[in-house]
Amino acid sequence: MDQRLIDRIYECAFAPGLWPGVLDELAQIADARGGLLFAANTKVVNWTASANLREGMERFAAL
Repeated sequence: MDQRLIDRIYECAFAPGLWPGVLDELAQIADARGGLLFAANTKVVNWTASANLREGMERFAAL
């Protein structure tokens, strides 16, 4: 994997708003439509997604 991409992944720990771009780049490597991160418990739902998946994830998270 490209060291620049690895560095960007680490940067996301401090700047979570960078995740959508990193997920897009990972999706390109995987020949995928997009990527998403999703974490939930009984009280909280947190997620972020590539622009291509954002609308569908918004609907899913609203359920």
